[in-house]
Amino acid sequence: MTEVHVEPPALERFAASSEQRERDFGDVRARLGAVHVPRDSFGYVPGIGDRVYRAYDEFVEGCVDSVSSAADSMAQIAEAVRGVVAAPAGHAVTAPPG
Repeated sequence: MTEVHVEPPALERFAASSEQRERDFGDVRARLGAVHVPRDSFGYVPGIGDRVYRAYDEFVEGCVDSVSSAADSMAQIAEAVRGVVAAPAGHAVTAPPG
């Protein structure tokens, strides 16, 4: 069996940086919500105006979903890394559910 050397302070710094990235992604998510514009922002273009807005709206929603997922991932990484740090030496560590 391969031995793994764990440096708790380094892992804690990594967990803290993951939490900071989670907060940063939260800020990006808030900014994306702030730039979402109403349907009439694209004016009235017969035949394509509604399609242009739907494409824009789907793109923005996709970005919000992706950033939300990235933020959730950062939180899970921080939790898992802290679980490794907290585990007693010589004990197996399992990943959190999710």
